[in-house]
Amino acid sequence: MSATILNFINGELVRSPSSRTFPLYNPATGEQTETLGLASTKTSNR
Repeated sequence: MSATILNFINGELVRSPSSRTFPLYNPATGEQTETLGLASTKTSNR
């Protein structure tokens, strides 16, 4: 299981309301280490 990275928007850590994510991998092992929640323009402009 991987950790979820929050978005830093307007000085706050924000969990993306979207279900869209991007997997992040350790390049040395190829193992997925974290998941990044993708924010929309609407979320990032708040």
